[in-house]
Amino acid sequence: MRPIDLTIQPPRSPYQKMEGLYMMPRTIDKLRAKLPGGKIGAYSITTAFGPGLSLMLLDDIGVTEKSLLEIVQKVSVEHEIADWLRRNADLSSVASLNDKLFSPRIEDVLAFIPAATFNEIYPAAERMTITSPMFEVLLEVIASCFPIISKTDPRPTADVFAHNEIAIHAD
Repeated sequence: MRPIDLTIQPPRSPYQKMEGLYMMPRTIDKLRAKLPGGKIGAYSITTAFGPGLSLMLLDDIGVTEKSLLEIVQKVSVEHEIADWLRRNADLSSVASLNDKLFSPRIEDVLAFIPAATFNEIYPAAERMTITSPMFEVLLEVIASCFPIISKTDPRPTADVFAHNEIAIHAD
């Protein structure tokens, strides 16, 4: 796949799915940004404070960041990634994994990250309640960093971003 620049366009919404999994298209975008010629900007798969949602996703389906990055680098379209996931990932508990991915709230993250650090990473979260889901925090980051995109669609889809192919849905 082609590398992308996440300093000029955000990764896809955490609500988008591939093979029924929240966060997979967003995670793929982050990996595309790690390809030669890409720019990951402030985004990451791992964090200094513990697993981010992308890493939680990969761990739970038994796929390493390295192996998925290798596939992202080899394939030309996302359908091929979906095919690879069906063959190599544990997709037996998609519904419970989606619940797990969607469940973290600001207050959960504040249990292991100092509030000042959290607000530095996610300044838009200061305007949100501590019970707000982290998915919503991620959308606020898109809205604050990429206001033109967020005005056209508050929950961005693949159609909004020229660098993304159509998200794959098996559900």
